[in-house]
Amino acid sequence: MVLSAGELLTALEVGIKPEDMILTSTSKTEDEVKLAVDKDVTVNIDSMNELKTVNEIAKKRGRKAKISIRVNPWVDPKTHPKIATALKESKFGLHMENNLAFNAYKMAGKMDNVKIEGIHML
Repeated sequence: MVLSAGELLTALEVGIKPEDMILTSTSKTEDEVKLAVDKDVTVNIDSMNELKTVNEIAKKRGRKAKISIRVNPWVDPKTHPKIATALKESKFGLHMENNLAFNAYKMAGKMDNVKIEGIHML
């Protein structure tokens, strides 16, 4: 996993293959998404808006972005509350409520400029 453009470029420089990387920051910049799309690195999707943005960026670049969708499974990891990321209250990932995560996959499946590569559970 890489969290920034700097990490992505460093990983490529040391020989890590793009297919072995996922850009997974929860605060990705447009430039980081562009770089990931251009280098064929999977982008981890954290929201419906981000899904739409990645599709548009890929479209403008004439590419198909590889994506995975971060799903919040609402599981208590029984760890310190400050680092628990899979709780129902967590802001990370697409929640199960109202089929949000499922609907993201359905939406992505209909988009012309994204290719679903996987699922990311917190």
